[in-house]
Amino acid sequence: MFDKIIYEFFFINLNEYPNINIDFQINVFLLIVAIAIAICSVIITFYRSSLQQVIKQLSRLGAKHEESARTLAELGLEKSVFIKMALSREGRLTRMIGRVGEVKYTYEEYQELSRKKGFKHEKIDFATAKFYIREEKADDAKNIIENYGTSMLRTALYCVMIFAFYVCIALLMPEILSWVDILVSGSIFGA
Repeated sequence: MFDKIIYEFFFINLNEYPNINIDFQINVFLLIVAIAIAICSVIITFYRSSLQQVIKQLSRLGAKHEESARTLAELGLEKSVFIKMALSREGRLTRMIGRVGEVKYTYEEYQELSRKKGFKHEKIDFATAKFYIREEKADDAKNIIENYGTSMLRTALYCVMIFAFYVCIALLMPEILSWVDILVSGSIFGA
């Protein structure tokens, strides 16, 4: 009995409605979407937390110029794989954080170099590389420190809310599909 209810709840198929008649399990699809949104929210929380952490540490230690730049070990972030990945790629973090000795190419120079055979991006030695907050990005860094505070509790509550919304939609799905089936048949408009 309970197995049948669960089966009907999760595996409702659109082909059970004669006017829709598409072989598609809508609630399974919606569950996958809910899981994907929850995973994305966790990743975004982790990203924002890491971004705030590295900016906060650099700011706290006064690394605002090449002369005051700090290594990841001095920041206490030498084990963070995510921060190393973010600092290795062009993106928001690398636009705010400079590295002592980094080579910056113009767009034209980069395009020309990338066409040459054997061109590789510069490999960063994180044991010795020193980082600092770029002077022109100090306001952005301050904004991140003040506004990027994240909490895993808030993210967990957000994920619970996503799954609660999924359960509500899934419970209402037979009624929604019945209405759509009638709408598709044209009988709702008297056709």
